[in-house]
Amino acid sequence: MVHCTRYRLCDYLSYVSSSRKCTSINVINDLNLILSMEEGEALSPSYSTILIKLYGELYLNGASARGCIDSRRKYYRRIKLDYQMKKDKLKKTHVLNWSGRRYIPGIFKDGVLVAGHLHIHSEFLTDEEATKYLNLGVLKKSDFVKLPEGVKPTKKEQTIAELIEEGDYNRMVKRAKTLKLFEGTTPKKPELIKLLEDYNELV
Repeated sequence: MVHCTRYRLCDYLSYVSSSRKCTSINVINDLNLILSMEEGEALSPSYSTILIKLYGELYLNGASARGCIDSRRKYYRRIKLDYQMKKDKLKKTHVLNWSGRRYIPGIFKDGVLVAGHLHIHSEFLTDEEATKYLNLGVLKKSDFVKLPEGVKPTKKEQTIAELIEEGDYNRMVKRAKTLKLFEGTTPKKPELIKLLEDYNELV
């Protein structure tokens, strides 16, 4: 019998509601089980089917994985390496607006491949990974109902009507400059308001 004192992934995923799909919960349970085992037990005939199926779910988009002993050993070690993380790295404050697995074929920046061939599983995505993928452009802020802790939502720009109503002269000057509504001397507030109102009627 294995006595496991490691931090179990299911503790961190305890927020998962009963309304989640049964397949997602099974993956979590299987992962938790494999992480609790030593290599010899995980590779044994009693658990090899679970290990092979789990690897296919996590890394092969649900496809079947090979079942030889060398392959099973590789699967076990990769799963342990990828998922047996420290508790602080498992922090999850974000909420995605989709569930299940998403495949990312390739993300380019300035012609350079920065991320590709990724299988992102909503159940196992940590805040650290989510933030990294946001920075790379792999995920968008629109993918989230709630962003990871520390990531600021995109600020909605004030409309011209809201800006005029607020009455902040400096903000109005900045918007008028951005829109190239005047050149040279900065107009006084009444004139500035008129410029902004006239522009707002045209757009």
